[in-house]
Amino acid sequence: MPSLSPLYLIADCATCAPRALEDVLREALNAGLRFIQVREKKLETDALRRLTESLLHLAEPFEATLLLNTRADLAVELGAQGVHLPASGVSPTEIRQTFGTRLL
Repeated sequence: MPSLSPLYLIADCATCAPRALEDVLREALNAGLRFIQVREKKLETDALRRLTESLLHLAEPFEATLLLNTRADLAVELGAQGVHLPASGVSPTEIRQTFGTRLL
């Protein structure tokens, strides 16, 4: 399991606009940030899949930890290190029963 950073980036395309999320993430990684939460609530599955693949590709050389908001299924499918679960969503217990301990 990756070590946890005391500082991490929570980002989505809207909060990064007019810049691209990938550009903001690249800058943050170059500055030393190693923990990212992708918080895209409005993207359709295919668009979220493409964005997450792109962000994982950017994060990989930095050995950065990437969490995907809510979508444990995509996190596992794409190789993200974890998932952020909102209080009103699926419980961590349910995620563990379905996906084991692979996800942070």
